[in-house]
Amino acid sequence: MLLSAYLITLNESEHLAEVLERLQGVDEIVVVDSGSTDGTQDIARRFGACVVHQDWLGFARQKAHAMSLCQGEWVLSMDGDEVLQLGAIDHIRTLIASTPMNGFTIPRHEVFMGRPMTSSRPDQMMRLYRKDKAEWDLVRLVHEHVEVQQPTGRIGPHMIHYGNDTVAKALGKINSYSSLKAQQKLNAGKRGSVAKMLLSPLGYFTRYMLVRHFWKEGLPGLVYAGLQAGYAFLSEAKLLELAKKQATSTHVQS
Repeated sequence: MLLSAYLITLNESEHLAEVLERLQGVDEIVVVDSGSTDGTQDIARRFGACVVHQDWLGFARQKAHAMSLCQGEWVLSMDGDEVLQLGAIDHIRTLIASTPMNGFTIPRHEVFMGRPMTSSRPDQMMRLYRKDKAEWDLVRLVHEHVEVQQPTGRIGPHMIHYGNDTVAKALGKINSYSSLKAQQKLNAGKRGSVAKMLLSPLGYFTRYMLVRHFWKEGLPGLVYAGLQAGYAFLSEAKLLELAKKQATSTHVQS
């Protein structure tokens, strides 16, 4: 049974070698790159990946394109800054040889402020699935989502995510992702409210600190939860701004 791994990349040289090293044992690695200038493509080829250039289509469409290039019945979706636990591929190959499931989530722990945060509850990311049972939601601009037909389950091996490993890097992503989130909500007909802008950060902070136990991570957990609260605030603030701009434009045109 063929197992393909696919990644979308743009200047991922910092961690890509480690990412691809842990993917050794799959039958195929497909890397869709949108114009890296830091040697990402050379690193990928060195590990035997099939490297394809594709101008940026957006997160969901780029990943859907990458998945379409895979030959395997099962596909494993990874980012260029996510490193699987040692032995994960052997576990996955044994699992998919006989499972009735159509997909599995993989627990993901964040690296932040110098260390992996493994004491808190990880994100469960849908990353391993039968290709013919999965479809990307192409409407989403951010926090892209692949819909996998039931039944699905979870695997034990985890992955470590380096994408938000410093405060500065996390802030940069929060700024860009909150803009995409606001536009996504506007496209869905939402206009936002001051009440939600003020209350949603509290909900995010509470969820991370109490529900996901980020309090166990000490200062990094506290800071990370605060940043997520900031993301919630900025998403709603930008939505209000976009809605106001749209209303003004409509009024002027009429």
